[in-house]
Amino acid sequence: QYNLGLGAAMNSSDPTTRALVRGIGVPLLTMFAVDKLGLVPKNQWNLPGAVLGVALAHVAVENVAISFELPKVLNTPIRRQFHLKILDETNQLIQTTPLVLLNPLGDIAQEAQAEDSLARYFKTGTRVALKHVAAIATAYGTYKFIKKQSKFDFLAKAAAVAKYVGTTKLIAASEKADTRYWSTLPHHIRVADLYLPQGKYQLELEIAEGGNVQKKKLASLTVEQGRPHYLVNIRSQSL
Repeated sequence: QYNLGLGAAMNSSDPTTRALVRGIGVPLLTMFAVDKLGLVPKNQWNLPGAVLGVALAHVAVENVAISFELPKVLNTPIRRQFHLKILDETNQLIQTTPLVLLNPLGDIAQEAQAEDSLARYFKTGTRVALKHVAAIATAYGTYKFIKKQSKFDFLAKAAAVAKYVGTTKLIAASEKADTRYWSTLPHHIRVADLYLPQGKYQLELEIAEGGNVQKKKLASLTVEQGRPHYLVNIRSQSL
């Protein structure tokens, strides 16, 4: 989650947003956002003076931050040692070989995604802020319409808040960080090269971290006569 103030969006060069804001007026729109939508604490309105109240509302909304998501990859520290154990059909240990760390993709992904998110920050933040300003302006229109029809401020306020909250939920859903392309990659790639005679084998993984050792059964392997090379690819989300 990242935050960005609405101040720049209020004076945006985007034609649609600029027309919405100018049609209502920045002071009135910001005061509405503070007083009716509750974007800042209400106790700030206890200060005397109508002019001061409007100025305070404007400053408040200029500094109110809306949140949005950017992708982030959490690297998994390398603390464990992996050994591949080969067992025969009688469950007897034939061979043990270490799985060597070939590529720590988690570390690479974390750095690459951090740089990418930094580049996206202002572009994404500005786009989200413009949507929020438009949502505030739309809620203001709803407030004015309901108040004119019903003459009750609390009904108009409730309708405006509901409109704004509903719109911001849609904004949050549409701007949700997309991490699918990173989730398809493993955190670490480990390899081992070994020779086995013809026969049937069971592959087992031994994971050691500090004084703790756990074992996990992997795939079975049949080495056939006349087939000199085998490539066994095993991926696990639980390791």
